Amino acid sequence: MMDRPEIDIVVGNVDLWVTRKIWETATPKSPHQEWMFRMMEMTRERLSEEQLEWLDKKPFSMTYTPEMGHDFHVFHGTPYDIGDADAFPFRLTDDEISEKLKNYNYDVMAHGHIHGPSVRNIKNGDKVNQLVCAAAVGMSWDGDPRPSYAVVEYKGDGVWDCRAERVECDIKKQADFNENSWIEHGERIAGMIRSGTFWNPDHMPH
Repeated sequence: MMDRPEIDIVVGNVDLWVTRKIWETATPKSPHQEWMFRMMEMTRERLSEEQLEWLDKKPFSMTYTPEMGHDFHVFHGTPYDIGDADAFPFRLTDDEISEKLKNYNYDVMAHGHIHGPSVRNIKNGDKVNQLVCAAAVGMSWDGDPRPSYAVVEYKGDGVWDCRAERVECDIKKQADFNENSWIEHGERIAGMIRSGTFWNPDHMPH
């Protein structure tokens, strides 16, 4: 990605775990997070100082305005938190999300973090905002193992076309690669890639 300056990137929570050595300052909240912290430490060992500096300087969010008064806001977890303290998990109702977004009035907002694509229409005062989840490119937790991405197009006059797309890929090949990689408990990653579900469904991280 460092060689693709034409691509806009926002930082995610795990990116900052790596660059800021979260395992040195935070106590894991769960066995899953403890495992994640160890993976982040191992990831950092494989990155150069140049790569770490580049990653650490990525913006928290960005806004595109194709036409005055019509904004598209992009972030990782929520508009106000990178995902460590709050998120928009599947279980939240539209009303619950509306309450969280009452101070953020963009036509369209897009996020990741929760590992399952969706497009939701969220009431915000006298407007309806579209909330697009683009995650997860390579590891979904919604029961569909296919990778996904989001498309947001501005059609003009305040009209947006927002959708989530799935793609076919060699899931077995990717899962086998992760299972036999340097990652601790690679079988957990492999299982999630194969099934499209979280490895420990009784203890979802968000």
